[in-house]
Amino acid sequence: MPGRSYWLASLQANGKSATTILSYDRDLEHVAVAVGGDCASHNRMTEFDQATIDNLAVEWEMAGLSRPTVLRRLSALRSFAAYLCTHGANCTRVLAARLPHPIRKPRVALHDDDLDALSAPMSEPKDMIEVRNRSIVVLQAEAGLTTGEIVGLDLADLDLEERTISIARTHLGPRALRISHQALAPLSAYVTNFRGHAPGPLFLSASGSRLGARSIQLLFRGLCRRSGVREAAGPSSVRHAIGIAFVDSGIALPVVAHAMGLTLGGALRYLRNASRKP
Repeated sequence: MPGRSYWLASLQANGKSATTILSYDRDLEHVAVAVGGDCASHNRMTEFDQATIDNLAVEWEMAGLSRPTVLRRLSALRSFAAYLCTHGANCTRVLAARLPHPIRKPRVALHDDDLDALSAPMSEPKDMIEVRNRSIVVLQAEAGLTTGEIVGLDLADLDLEERTISIARTHLGPRALRISHQALAPLSAYVTNFRGHAPGPLFLSASGSRLGARSIQLLFRGLCRRSGVREAAGPSSVRHAIGIAFVDSGIALPVVAHAMGLTLGGALRYLRNASRKP
């Protein structure tokens, strides 16, 4: 029966970044310490159940860990359990266990001047990383993509001539969107002058692998700091601001829902009581 090292190797073979794999490995190590030093083998994993999940969550939160950190560790545990199940281990109890509810902060909707500051043209781009980062924010500020959708984009999804981008790898609704000349310029500069036209992920890390979600969150935070945008804003703030702008401009809600990959009911919940106020 394959163990933890085999799972991590399979993630690498499937294109996961080194940062993501290291995070999974670190999270499972925290689980192992909490349960007595073993979560690498299927023998121990088959013992885990709802009580295990609950006890881990209580122990970590009493130690001062945030709810997102607790959920990330438990998600790593369940992902490993799912891998073991595909190889014949019976880890169904941990897969069926309920995780703690996430503590969601109110969404911070950005103002128009915030979006303008984040997507302002570069005067003298220094390197590929800067051009890539600006391309990501400009694309997100125009299309309202989720971080996961940005990560999942391949070069083949972008059509520079037709000015369209296809969102196929998403937990929302697949869709194709038009991009403006404003967004086209940095994207074209990034692909032509830095990324190249070899098949694969659209946005690459410095090592040439697919850029991860955590990296996008960090680059966005740094860009907000340099642009004078509120620190409470995150990548989801851009998406929320775009949804509000769609509604405020009088676009019909079904059209907004399609553009954002939501069902009509999902769009109603997402934009309910929306406000641009801080």
